[in-house]
Amino acid sequence: MNERSYKRLDDLLKGGIVIFAVLTGYVIGRNSAPNPVSVGAASTTTVVGNSESDPIGHVLSLPGLDWSKSQKTLVLALQTGCHFCSESGPFYQQLLRERAEFGSTRFVAVLPQSVQTSTTYLKKLGVAVDEVRQGSLTEIGVRGTPTLLIVNGSGVVSDAWYGRLQRLAEDEVVNQLKAK
Repeated sequence: MNERSYKRLDDLLKGGIVIFAVLTGYVIGRNSAPNPVSVGAASTTTVVGNSESDPIGHVLSLPGLDWSKSQKTLVLALQTGCHFCSESGPFYQQLLRERAEFGSTRFVAVLPQSVQTSTTYLKKLGVAVDEVRQGSLTEIGVRGTPTLLIVNGSGVVSDAWYGRLQRLAEDEVVNQLKAK
């Protein structure tokens, strides 16, 4: 082989290494990101109703809960073994600190565990909601935790966010809670 052949081979190897590095980064990034629930990243996008199990546009049924007590209710669908729920604790604390800006918004946590176990869990997170309910997450249209639902005074879900939220999605939640 002459020097020109070695240079060409060297260029091809360098190009192959770059392509391999880019593909490896893409695969690692895809596998470490939360799985999207619909088009767009679930952690940064408000998901519009697109399936039978999606709660948006449906009346949320929680027996004994009077939705008309408030124009808006933020439902936090959580469960005690969910590390994304625990990691989202600081954002929920922030929402509760800023609640005066949200008008008469009520905060309700729904967990599949007993109310006592759920209340203890929320205390550990530093999240003091207005009401803690034990309930089946699938019965309220939730496929994973954490899920945040904004419910109007008629019990209809208007917005939903899934997973541990990134800053952009957190801002969307705050803006929707502030909206009249």
